[in-house]
Parts: sequence; structure tokens; C-alpha cells
Amino acid sequence: MSYQYDQYLAKHKENVKNGFEWIQNNLPNLIEGIPNVGWHTCFAHDQSKSEPDEYAAYDAYFYGGNRSFAVVQEYQKAWLLHIHRNPHHWQHWVLINDDPKEGEIIIEMPYIYIIEMICDWWAFSWAKGNLQEIFKWYDEHKNYMKLHPNTRKRVEGILNDIKEKLNEVDVDGSKLTHHGIKGQKWGVRNGPPYPIDRKEVENASENGKMEDIYIHRSVGAKARNYDILDPLSGERFHFSEGTRIKNPKVFAGKGGVKELLPEVAEGLSEQIGGKPEDWQHCKGIGTIDFYGEDRDAEVHWFQEESVGKHRFKIKEWLE
Repeated sequence: MSYQYDQYLAKHKENVKNGFEWIQNNLPNLIEGIPNVGWHTCFAHDQSKSEPDEYAAYDAYFYGGNRSFAVVQEYQKAWLLHIHRNPHHWQHWVLINDDPKEGEIIIEMPYIYIIEMICDWWAFSWAKGNLQEIFKWYDEHKNYMKLHPNTRKRVEGILNDIKEKLNEVDVDGSKLTHHGIKGQKWGVRNGPPYPIDRKEVENASENGKMEDIYIHRSVGAKARNYDILDPLSGERFHFSEGTRIKNPKVFAGKGGVKELLPEVAEGLSEQIGGKPEDWQHCKGIGTIDFYGEDRDAEVHWFQEESVGKHRFKIKEWLE
């Protein structure tokens, strides 16, 4: 057994966990719907690397100081075992049939394993201290990877959402970075993510008006999309990707034309977070994905700078 390899395994798992928790904190809707969401309940990442038939071969190959033919061959066997045991590797989903007429089939990866695969890739960026490195790595490797078209679309959508979040401009004009404060996550301003641009709050001071709100277009668009309740039917919808919430306006609360009822503001603060005096009640015209068709509606929601937008509902269908 090798102390060096044990240390590497522990650090790698820690960095995979760092990536997962970063997504959990900064892009929570990417993992919305995953049962029992959480690191320990979702993954037992790379547990098989502690099995003797993997451990010894990996240890000898990376830390034994010997790349003889026998060592390389044992490592290759261990790597093949690892791929078949761990569905977060894309190679796990490549089926090579016995019948040459059936050939090679690329199977779509379940979403949970896509998330784990991206966190696995991203772990090396965390180890290097450069969270942007994963995008260059993916560009260099994507043409080699055999991914189902739907899997590739999801992978690139998630990477795009991560990249956008990392590139967000902070309120003082600097990039989101680690601030060196113990316990503070990358991309988090010493607390929850800040999904509302401060300009929205500043602009709301003039008659409550704000700039149009863009609904991102990507596979991971729900990270910037929202559940919208239709009170009449009790059903929930989403905005159509690539559209905008037009003519948004604060009509009650901070920057609005009237005060938000104290019991409402305090209830929102208690249930969701933020300061009661900073909550806003907003409205605008949104384009709803109505069973695959675009349909406009007046929508209302609540928002607070530190915790984002919540409790969207359809006030009136416009078509």
C-alpha cells in the first residue's frame, strides 16, 4: 500500500465533492429532482479503487516508479474493471456487440451519472486551483468521446451553465472567485448565491421598472428557469427557453410604488431568507412553455437580492 496513492485518492474524492457542492450551492436547479440529493446519498465515488484488483495496479502504475510491460498491462486491466464498475464514465455506456451487423451502440447516460462525470472531470481543475480549466480540457477531448447525442447535449448545457456562473460579474466589477475565507465556497459571496443583478434593484427605484429578464437557452436552462404555478389549474409550467420576461416591474416592496405587507415580507424572510425590508413583489409578461407551445401570460413573483426570485405564478393568460 502507498501513502502517496492513499493521499491522492482522498484528495480526488474531496475535489469531486467540492465540485458537486459548488453546483448544489450555485446552480441548485441542475440537481433538482435527484432523489435524496446530497453527496453521501448520491455517490460512492470511486469506491472500487480501494478494491485489491484496482488498488494495487493503480498504485504500482502511478507511484511504483516502474512502467514495465507487466505493470502497464495490470493497470489497463484495472482501468477496464473500473470503467465497468462505475457508470459515471462515458465508456461504461459504449456497447460493443458480438454481431458485427449490430456493431457499436452508444447508450444514453442517466442524468445523475452525467453530473458525477462532470464533477469527476472538474476535480482536476479544483486540484490545480483553476476552475476554468475544465472547459479547455473538454474542448480538447470532446471529439474523442463517444457520447449519445442527448448525453452530449446535456453535458455541454451543464458546462455552459457552470461557465456562465463562474464568469458572472460581481457587484464591484470583479469576477466571482474564492475570497480566501475559511468555509466559503468558490463563486459564493460569503453566503447564498446572488442570482439577481444589483442593476435590477437600482433600476427598480425609478417607478419600479426593471430591465427585461432573459431566460437562458440550454439543456441546463432550468438553472435559470423557474417553476410557475397556474392557480386555476394547479399545474406548474416553465418559461420558454431563450425568451424574456418583458416589462418587469416592482409594484410592492423595496423600490416599488407601495409597501409590501409586513406579514408577507416577514413570512418570505422566515421561509426563504433575506431581509424582510428587501423583498419585492414583481410582475411582467412572460412566454410560457404550454405543452410545447409558446403562450404569453402576466406573471407575478417575489424576489430579494440575496436569495433570488421565488414563487412565480400566472396572474392572467393573455392568449
